[in-house]
Amino acid sequence: MASKNRSNDRLKFSFQRLMILYMVLLIVVMSSITAILMANNVKQYFINRKQAEILARNCVSEMIERYRATTNEYGEYLSSDVDFLSNLEQYFQLDTPTYAQYTIDQSIKTGKYFSWERETTSYLIKHPEIARLELRLTNMDATFVATQKNRSGYVINNRTLPTKNSFTCALINPQTLGVVGTIELEFKTQDLLRQLGQINSQAHMQIVVLNDEGRMLLHYDDPMVTKKERQEVKRAISDDKFNLLKGYSIQTDYLSGNYQMSILFSNSGSERVLFGRLVPIALLGLLVLIFLLVMLQVTFKTYQRQLLAILDTMKKVSHGDLKARINQSEKYTDLNELVIGINYMLDEIDRYVYTIYQLQIEQQDAHMKALRSQINPHFMANTLEYIRMAALDAGQYELAKVIYSFSALLQNNIDQAQVTSFGSELKFIDKYIYLYQTRYPDRLAYQIKIDDDLKGIELPKFTLQPLVENYFVHGVDFSRSDNVISIKAYRKDEYVYIEIINNGRPLTQEQLATLNVRMLDKLSGEKRKSIGLQNVYARAQNYFGPSFNMRLQGNIYGGVTVVLRFKPKED
Repeated sequence: MASKNRSNDRLKFSFQRLMILYMVLLIVVMSSITAILMANNVKQYFINRKQAEILARNCVSEMIERYRATTNEYGEYLSSDVDFLSNLEQYFQLDTPTYAQYTIDQSIKTGKYFSWERETTSYLIKHPEIARLELRLTNMDATFVATQKNRSGYVINNRTLPTKNSFTCALINPQTLGVVGTIELEFKTQDLLRQLGQINSQAHMQIVVLNDEGRMLLHYDDPMVTKKERQEVKRAISDDKFNLLKGYSIQTDYLSGNYQMSILFSNSGSERVLFGRLVPIALLGLLVLIFLLVMLQVTFKTYQRQLLAILDTMKKVSHGDLKARINQSEKYTDLNELVIGINYMLDEIDRYVYTIYQLQIEQQDAHMKALRSQINPHFMANTLEYIRMAALDAGQYELAKVIYSFSALLQNNIDQAQVTSFGSELKFIDKYIYLYQTRYPDRLAYQIKIDDDLKGIELPKFTLQPLVENYFVHGVDFSRSDNVISIKAYRKDEYVYIEIINNGRPLTQEQLATLNVRMLDKLSGEKRKSIGLQNVYARAQNYFGPSFNMRLQGNIYGGVTVVLRFKPKED
């Protein structure tokens, strides 16, 4: 009892140590996988943020450049002609009727018609992206303002402050090269903001564009930006402390025209985003780890319980209790097969021990010799030949023929040759069918038709016999009197075709398809010892190579046809 307890304790200790080892490995593996997933997630986040930054930079720089170019082009157009600049001065100085007459007189004089109200109306129609146009002259204390709602514009006496999204260009007199005024265009930013919104960075991204005077032309923030973050950036700009802003990752580029574009990412906001993305991965990894640890413990407990039961049983057997068996209460474990095998082995040992014990008690040497002896097949063949000769002497010719056929079958079976000729295989089959025909006279007909030049072809032994035997095992119906089996062989091109045709029980298309697929399966060493479609196909395919093919097909009149095709080796 003490030895048994020590063995059980050692087994439990070994299992506990093994389980701890597996648990440590499982924790390390799951932790590594989780860490890799989290690292990849962080990496992907920064890749996506970088891509959003590049897209935003390209989008804003392209749009700002277009706005600036549009403003400069229009300023250069107004500055290209001294008459245009003179016309603008008259517009501010004259009343409307007088200015109208002035434009007519100038058009007659110069041959060019230029009316500022008409010009602004036409320009704003051509450029719907411009929300507001302002014109100021250096010697005038007034500002001209035109909008999309009032394209002809109006003059206000006080100067207006530059608007948020406006771009300015100086008007230069081409003769004196002096600045005579400025043209300022305010652009609609809805299209730009819509394009930026489609980037959907969700990375607490803000975009700020400043002109050379430090005035903010554009401010964009994605949906993740908080009110506090937005206010921090605006306050830094208004206090002229934008470059001193802390808590942000800032990427600054300088565009043409000395415009400054800065893309800001809030560090705390990015940390919150990463935290929100990494926590689910960590929780999922933890849940999976807990589940695997629980399943590992349950599995080890089950194995431990069964191994202890196996150990207890083997102890009982070693102490002489040959009736002890392992309880098979665990029905769905891998060790159940081992338990069944051990119980079967114990049953066999018990039976053999009992048999040997009985033999020793009875002292019957003849019984012991009978257990060790084997019947000599040649002795059986010689005996059958003696019986056949006796039948011939008695005039029983039909019985002698039956005995001869059976003896020939026996001789063929004990022959160890692996290969035979086509003709020999058919002779063997002829005797096999003849014996069935003798048992069931007038109920079975058969025909073997083969060209003489095919009889010498070599093929693996027992290639055709199992196919014929299948008919007698599964297809024939001796309650009928019209059972027929036919074997035909012919050569077509470079191939030999063999057809085994019967009118037995028919098979459905699904059954035929299943058999045709199943016989292609590779056989293990154990299966190759059996006789069947798979065995025939495997041996013939191995002998003839890729040229061999075999298939089953149904007959219109019932039954099954087996078709074999191959290239003979002598070819």
